[in-house]
Amino acid sequence: MGLLWTLALVSGAWAQETVPEFDVDVVSKRGKALALETQVDLYTRIPHTQLTFISTPNGFTARYEVSVDVVELDEQGLRKNIVLTRLWDGKVVVPTYSETQEEGPSAFTMQTLSLLPGHYLFEMQVEDKEASHLFVREVPVEVRDLNKPVALSDLSLLDAFDEKSYAMVPRVSNRIGTNEMALKLFYEVYTEQNQPVLISHEVIRTEKDGGLPLFSALLNQDAGELEGGEMLYEKTKPTALKGRTNQYIVDIPIDQQKVGVYVVRVRVEDEEGHLLDMAQKSFMAHWTGLHEHIRDVDEAIAQLEYVAKKKDLKYIREAKDPAERYRRFLAFWEKRDPTPGTKRNERMEEYYYRVAYANDRYGHAMEGWKTDRGYVMVRFGEPDYVERHPFSFNAKPYEIWTYYSIGRRFVFIDETGLGDYRLWVPIWDERTRIR
Repeated sequence: MGLLWTLALVSGAWAQETVPEFDVDVVSKRGKALALETQVDLYTRIPHTQLTFISTPNGFTARYEVSVDVVELDEQGLRKNIVLTRLWDGKVVVPTYSETQEEGPSAFTMQTLSLLPGHYLFEMQVEDKEASHLFVREVPVEVRDLNKPVALSDLSLLDAFDEKSYAMVPRVSNRIGTNEMALKLFYEVYTEQNQPVLISHEVIRTEKDGGLPLFSALLNQDAGELEGGEMLYEKTKPTALKGRTNQYIVDIPIDQQKVGVYVVRVRVEDEEGHLLDMAQKSFMAHWTGLHEHIRDVDEAIAQLEYVAKKKDLKYIREAKDPAERYRRFLAFWEKRDPTPGTKRNERMEEYYYRVAYANDRYGHAMEGWKTDRGYVMVRFGEPDYVERHPFSFNAKPYEIWTYYSIGRRFVFIDETGLGDYRLWVPIWDERTRIR
């Protein structure tokens, strides 16, 4: 069993998300009427923790410089020439030193560019003026042609929206926490005349945790349409376009609490269903809000059964008082933190999210994490492919879970017909190997 647990740890189920030093978002909008160029809004988000603050009379101040070289690409994706260069300065002032060390607060900038439709590479640089640190990113950008009878702007994710003032705070990062239950989306639809249309919103998960493609996406993946993957949300609404620019802010529920890579897509069609324009944007859901899933420390300690050795559990439970028991519990996970020195322990978060997922999906007569399916879910994470057979003429209900990353396949059989699926053979049995 130890070998399989090691395989699960290195196979991608615990793979860490690479977070850039600063975030960039590029949004194409329609500019002036009949203009050949497209308006491009360039947003940057720089976490305060990446900047150097110095003490000044009015608080603590950080200064930085942002620059971009817009490089035109040919049809093969090769660089042609620099078509635009822009440079601007920024400054952040906070009243206390503690605010310079908090994860979350960031410096935002926005620049508006005008570019011809085409493919570009935005070569971005952020220089910390106090420490001379230089952060670099290259962002591929498609500037779409929006001079059509009906056109759709790029999609923007929002952090906040004030309905009274119509003030919007863009979410420059493409990362969404699994504790967030809705995605706030902003876009514009342009038209030359009033007309009725159908507007569709879709959310598709294309990759599971660890960056592994979903099995359905591997079987049926179209680069342009992204037909593969797991459709989590789909809604179509008849809408009347009025005036030249129509603005929409939509709340899209994201309640599956599944980490991975998603695509949110908006389609505009005529009343006969013919596609007029389409835009889509990718984002990543990552583990957050662990406190919501650990409400009882003693229960959380009991749930260590699948990852802790008996001597570790005994050591934690034999603490002299609850405070010491909690300290030992945290120390157990601190030793396994893949990113020590940060506030988050991604390995601990994922483990207890798996426990919560198992409790939600498989709990009936007992807690879900204690069932056979819950056991495999907690140990190995979400399977790459599930084959379900709830009804069969000559066989009991069964499920087959396949994990390509570790070369294993687990069969669960419902012997009673009451949803109590049991493992056909133990997980360490050689018959679980994919041949």
